[in-house]
Amino acid sequence: MFLMTEGLGKRYGKHWAVSGVNLQVEKGDILGLLGPNGAGKSTIIRILTGLVQPSEGIIKYKGREYRKVPRENIRALIEVPAFYEYLSGWENLKIFGQLSGVKDEDRLEDILHKLGLYERRHDKVKTYSQGMKQRLGIAQAIMDKAELVILDEPTNGLDPKGIREIRELIRDLNRTEGITFIISSHLLLEIEGLCNRIVILQEGKIRAQGLIGELLEPGQSLEDFFIARTS
Repeated sequence: MFLMTEGLGKRYGKHWAVSGVNLQVEKGDILGLLGPNGAGKSTIIRILTGLVQPSEGIIKYKGREYRKVPRENIRALIEVPAFYEYLSGWENLKIFGQLSGVKDEDRLEDILHKLGLYERRHDKVKTYSQGMKQRLGIAQAIMDKAELVILDEPTNGLDPKGIREIRELIRDLNRTEGITFIISSHLLLEIEGLCNRIVILQEGKIRAQGLIGELLEPGQSLEDFFIARTS
């Protein structure tokens, strides 16, 4: 198993934000992390990225136990990425590359090509659309060849064209870069069309987990399955 948790829990005072979470992620998955507001999605993301420490349980990454996934192997893009608006996309990427130890400009150029930003690389970020900023954020996340990327609401605020572009981009990076993705989203149709595996959370516990093709009955939509597990 590429990434798994055993009995993962986080308590704030007397309240357990998540409890007994046994998450399973295979190498190469695009996993959808689903649940109503307050279900525990953000808490799990914060634990995996080391922003908070779990109150109990362990994380196993490629067979070794951790309290958080090693920083060199995981990247996260949480909601709207923050950039220096009056610098160009290229300048922003170089700055973040230097902070991450990425000095290979050929690598940065290759990423900009992959994400469809190369022609606009010298334009100031303040002139970028929301979708372009989101793609630049993904570029920042993958430039040092992370194996696991967590995206929190990556299509939030995008128009249908922008949503489609992000969806196709994630698929391409999963295939060509070998990146495993965990995607938290409220857009069930988008998750159904993009992800191969899902986890549904409710009140801090996993209510369903597995391959979408195995969980859904013939003719059943992910929306119907989700409602049945969270009602």
